[in-house]
Amino acid sequence: LNTSTITSSGQPSILISTDLDGSLLGHEQYEMTGISVQIQALTQMGIPVVFNSSKTIRECMHLQEALSLDAPFIAENGAVIIFREDDERFDFSKHSSEQLAGGKRVISLGTELSHLLAFKYAYCPEAIDIVSGDSEVLTRITGLDETSLKGARDRQYSLPMVLDSAQYA
Repeated sequence: LNTSTITSSGQPSILISTDLDGSLLGHEQYEMTGISVQIQALTQMGIPVVFNSSKTIRECMHLQEALSLDAPFIAENGAVIIFREDDERFDFSKHSSEQLAGGKRVISLGTELSHLLAFKYAYCPEAIDIVSGDSEVLTRITGLDETSLKGARDRQYSLPMVLDSAQYA
């Protein structure tokens, strides 16, 4: 969990940036138990909580909804920034962005999934990846249930893979 002081319009502000898996969501259960009250207290004080995660846009949006958050977030290992277009706390006007549903916008910083899949099929076609891999195999490897796996597979800019370490050493 990182806290940063930023300056916007000459006014100092506080922002909290946090990873999700193994941090905000814990190491074992990946649950929000116990944090909801603290998150709401920060929100009431006007302190944005910004996710910076390997999770997908859909997964982050789901967590934001569950915690009643509306701050920008960073998803897919830094590949995208999602923000509310009318959020006056943050100025993303110098960056090109595309419209998403619900008044959200996306700034893409990563490589599109189609290029990542092309690379994977060209150089390591036998690797299991989270997007095109067999659901049963992925459930066993990740420990995710079917609903969670569906959210994790909804990638646009990153491609987690399982590689045979001996083969690629």
